[in-house]
Amino acid sequence: MKILILLSLLLNISLFAQEEHEHSKRELVRLSLAKLDAKEELGEVVDKWNALFDEQNLRRDRYKERNNWKESFPILQSYTQRIEGKRVYYNLFKKRYHYTIHSDAENNELVVELKLHFYPSKTYQRKMAMLHRTNHPDRKYYPQLEELDREVAKNVKLSEKIWNAQAPEGVRFRFIKVDDASEADYSLKLVTMPGALYDRFIMAPAPDYILAHEMGHMLGLDDEYALITSNVLPVNSLIDMMKAKHKQRGFERTGYQDMRCNLESLMCLREKIYPYHFDHILGRMKL
Repeated sequence: MKILILLSLLLNISLFAQEEHEHSKRELVRLSLAKLDAKEELGEVVDKWNALFDEQNLRRDRYKERNNWKESFPILQSYTQRIEGKRVYYNLFKKRYHYTIHSDAENNELVVELKLHFYPSKTYQRKMAMLHRTNHPDRKYYPQLEELDREVAKNVKLSEKIWNAQAPEGVRFRFIKVDDASEADYSLKLVTMPGALYDRFIMAPAPDYILAHEMGHMLGLDDEYALITSNVLPVNSLIDMMKAKHKQRGFERTGYQDMRCNLESLMCLREKIYPYHFDHILGRMKL
């Protein structure tokens, strides 16, 4: 009986803590959406989101050990570390991440490197061939293979630019498109449907803002929204968002009421990369 009472008490405490935590998230969503409606910047609430996810994400990551890489890793000599591990993605699946960090003593910088291989799916090739053969207007969305290869290579470099524009001083990201799958950290199939699974496939021709987000997963970062509890964009809203963003990089509000995350964050919706993201990636280094 005492055990049952204790379990009941612990459950009530857990539910109370979860309710309190959810209330905090809901309040931040409300503030964020109010700012969006008023066409104001989210700066006032971004710090609160930053603190929330710093607590949530880093606490769960057993590879996170240090906050300040400059103090922890003085670059006294050049060496290379292979970073590998597992974490739970989407609050559901335990999946691997792997990348390389080069300590470059000559340039006094850390270089985070990913090598990526891309190949078109058979479905993409069939649809591409049919559209070009019939001179269909949609053929512009399905470039032929040489053009597709150039477009993907360009977007890899654009996503690298997104990361480097926000990287801490002395940290550089290097994303390399390779032709040989055996040399790659990840080999990604280019598919026709919107969507991505960072270690399996990605939509062709892999827009830079989607690639930058998926590279976050490859570097061991989780999505910052709940998948199972309907706190993620519905499929139709996701497609609408991608179309709008691809055209004008706009910030339409459709479906955002369901997003319980910092809308500015790269691992939620936009392209802001926060210090705790870099702490994840660099904090896995070992002396």
